[in-house]
Formats: sequence, C-alpha cells, structure tokens
Amino acid sequence: MIQSVSRTFAILEIIARNGGEAKLQEIARVSGIKQTTAHNLLKTLCQLGYVYRNQGSTGYFLSRRMSNLSRVAGNDYQLRESLMPFLTDITKRTGETSFIAVPSGGEVFFLAGIECDKAIKHTSPEGLRTPMPGSAAGLVLMAWIPDIFDWMKPEHRMAIGEDIEKEIEITLTRGFALDVGKAEKGLNCVAIPYFKEGQLEAVIGISGPAFRLPESKLISDAQWMQSYLSELSL
Repeated sequence: MIQSVSRTFAILEIIARNGGEAKLQEIARVSGIKQTTAHNLLKTLCQLGYVYRNQGSTGYFLSRRMSNLSRVAGNDYQLRESLMPFLTDITKRTGETSFIAVPSGGEVFFLAGIECDKAIKHTSPEGLRTPMPGSAAGLVLMAWIPDIFDWMKPEHRMAIGEDIEKEIEITLTRGFALDVGKAEKGLNCVAIPYFKEGQLEAVIGISGPAFRLPESKLISDAQWMQSYLSELSL
C-alpha cells in the first residue's frame, strides 16, 4: 500500500465525517499523521481543487469537485439517456447545436451534444471540458450551485470578472444565462438549468453563429426551452 495515498484518503474521510469541514489539528490528531505531513497533503488537495479554505477560516472544506466525483460515477449515463430526446427536439426546433453540460470541479464537462445540419454551425462540444468562467453553462452552474462560485472566487477572480455577482443575480432572476460572444468571438450561446427533485442536475443549451443567434433570439429560445422542459415528464 502506498502510504501517501492511504493518508490522503484518510484525510478526506475525516473531513467528510466532520460534516465537510475540519481543522488541521483535528485532522492530525484523528489520523495520527504529523501536522507538517498533513499540512503538505492538504496543500496538494487544495491545489488540485478537492479541498479548499475560506478566507478568515482555519478549517479545510471538501469542495464541489469532490462531490462531483460521486455524481459522475453515479448517474451521468442515466441523465444523458433521459435528456437526449429533449436535446433532439431542441436542435430540431431551434436549428442550432444543442448540449448537456455538468460540473466537473472548476470546469464544465459537456456530457452530450447534437449538431444542427447547417453548413455554418458550432460543432458538438460533447466530451469537452472548458473553464467555468466566461461561458453561459458555467454561469448557470455558479448561479444555482453557490459553493462552486464560493470555491472559485478567491483564486479565479480575474477570470470570473468583477461583475460576476451582478451577472449571477440577473441569471437567477430571468432563469437562464447568455453568452454573447464572450467565450468565443462570433459565437453566441444560451443555457438553462435542469432540476430534478429540487436539485440542479445539468445545464441544457444551444450555441451557434452570432448572425443567426442575436440576443433577442437567444432569449426567445431560452423561454421556449424552459416552457417545453416544464411540460415534459423526465
């Protein structure tokens, strides 16, 4: 057994048993690991994004990236299968490439995508991982899963932008997020949250060239997707 690996998992289990937060001294005491060794392991976990510290707090917290591991292992295939018919309808109705996205630590993972049949189009992002900041899908995830934003805010402030709180407020109010040429010049996107049993399970959206998807069409397509999704029994 590799000692550093077993010690790392012991630390994660201690934090989990403590309700998701534990102090260095408590971790060292319970695990029997020297404080300096525990501190170095925690520092690595923080750098990888599986543990974080809040400003002004002496505790270590399990991040959303940690919970994402169990989520990905559990239901992504089922989620993809249940939403694919809806995705097909979206592409048919809007004439644009549609996608399903889920959180993966500080990134957006595109679980599925269906391309439109137009000559000029956004290719399917299926299988891609992109940074959370700057995209419509990332904005939805940060808006409806606050601990993702709380985790990213200290180290990714420049990438997120100074107006992110205002953007999140607007997104929560209207129920969807827009990306008008922000992530990629000439490419526009709109994304809506998909909830199951009151919890955000995924992001659904469309993307395409700006000349076909001005802001007014993005908004009308988002409203149609919201209405259509609410009528379905998924």
